[in-house]
Amino acid sequence: MMDYERENFKEIYLKYHKLIKKIAYDHIHDYNVAQDICQETFIRLYDFEGYMPEEKIKSWLIVVAANIAKDMLKKGGKYREVVGLPESEELVRMMPVSNEVDDYLKRMGERELFETALSRLREKNPVWYDMVVLVKCMNVPRKKVAEEYGIALTTVDGYLKRAKDWLVANFGDEYRDL
Repeated sequence: MMDYERENFKEIYLKYHKLIKKIAYDHIHDYNVAQDICQETFIRLYDFEGYMPEEKIKSWLIVVAANIAKDMLKKGGKYREVVGLPESEELVRMMPVSNEVDDYLKRMGERELFETALSRLREKNPVWYDMVVLVKCMNVPRKKVAEEYGIALTTVDGYLKRAKDWLVANFGDEYRDL
């Protein structure tokens, strides 16, 4: 279980804040808004009082930042326009570290497919989406999810099965590769 003590939280922030800003920037194309999204993402992490294994923090941050950015795009169309680019130094720091272009492009394609599948699942049924993210992405025990939502464990299992069936029906072989 992850305990967010002040020093530990600071380490997490220092480790992931550039990545989260880049993800937000990739969606919004506005550096100042990307900084706001980064801040909001880490506030949500700090406020999160549930169970989360330490190795899942990075993926949780990525999913939350992408969802905040998508919500901003839906609610406030003003973020759709590119107002300006961040300073070139900051862009260089935000670039991927990998020198292997093919590997980078493959990872980006997988990430895009993963985000698309989760986004469409979220639109289809927000509860299914929550169950998949909590149980499958963040490894929160199903029993803990059931307690938090005030539902039976069999209901959580039913939601997960319906979500999986929907993902297979809509993404077929691509889903299996995720």
